[in-house]
Amino acid sequence: MVHGQRRVVPMYPRVKRVRRGDQVYEYVQLVEGRRVQGKVRQRVVATLGRLDQMKASGELDRLAGAFARLDPPPVGTRREVGALLVVRHYVRRLGIAGGGCCSGGPSFAAQRRAGRLS
Repeated sequence: MVHGQRRVVPMYPRVKRVRRGDQVYEYVQLVEGRRVQGKVRQRVVATLGRLDQMKASGELDRLAGAFARLDPPPVGTRREVGALLVVRHYVRRLGIAGGGCCSGGPSFAAQRRAGRLS
């Protein structure tokens, strides 16, 4: 990928599992991927920290939010992520959607603002 005169190298986060004795640690790494002689090669740009510690401190959520701000969704679209996306999936799958966000109707927040919910 070329951007202006510079070559843009795709980067992505990955979780690396490391075993020390009978303990397994998971580290969050920022990795760049590129092709060298037709083969994909990965290079670790940075190790951001241990996954469990980043979750406990809230750093993982802050980092995800920072990346989301760098690449906001187009106007008029929504990103559905996290626990609510899982709940929505199972509510639809079980056929118990009676209104609100899971049926395509007004969101919970919109209904609350309109005074429909207490």
